[in-house]
Amino acid sequence: VIAIARELEPDADPALADCLQRMAPAKRRLQLGALSAEEIASFLARSAKEPPSRSEIETLQRRSGGHPLFLRELLRTAEGADAEQRVPRTLAHLIDARLRTLASDDRERVECAAVIGREASLAVLALATAVERKDALAQIDRAAALGILTRQDAEPDRIEFSHEVVREAIYANLPLVRRASLHGAVARALESLATDPSTTPWLALAHHFGESSRVLRHADAHR
Repeated sequence: VIAIARELEPDADPALADCLQRMAPAKRRLQLGALSAEEIASFLARSAKEPPSRSEIETLQRRSGGHPLFLRELLRTAEGADAEQRVPRTLAHLIDARLRTLASDDRERVECAAVIGREASLAVLALATAVERKDALAQIDRAAALGILTRQDAEPDRIEFSHEVVREAIYANLPLVRRASLHGAVARALESLATDPSTTPWLALAHHFGESSRVLRHADAHR
């Protein structure tokens, strides 16, 4: 008997968890990892009219994280690998549904992390959202349990989205005014934490202050 199952989530059916536990002594478990660039290229070669470029493969690998479902849905979008900022509607709904299982405070932390970028500093996140580091850490761990974020034991202050397309979907779903507010909060947090001009993240500061201003102007123009 061959069975395929995802990692159990915190709210998984207890009957399913019990069934898998009882099967444990007799089962052989094969952990499926992410698709490599070569495997993505092979997947594309079977359906594409022309061989994909290295750039297209790298873009799809970065955005999908090698996740077969994400890869398939990205390929279904109108521009495929060239749609740098487009998130397929099916994925956007799927990711939003998972995010909504979190408490509102936890969602707010994840949304701010999405504004910071694919990788984020826990110190910046805590300061930008005005919470204690330990509270932010607990909230991030709950999001990690759902597969939204990951945290490395070797770098406990660094958090990362499980896939770039997950971050893109969360960011895209933010209302414009909230997006601008979060960019401003992140910029002020970065500015506050910068104690040495030689190590100040000037590019990140310019990006977040600029996005805060640009998004607000865009929102005003559509009122």
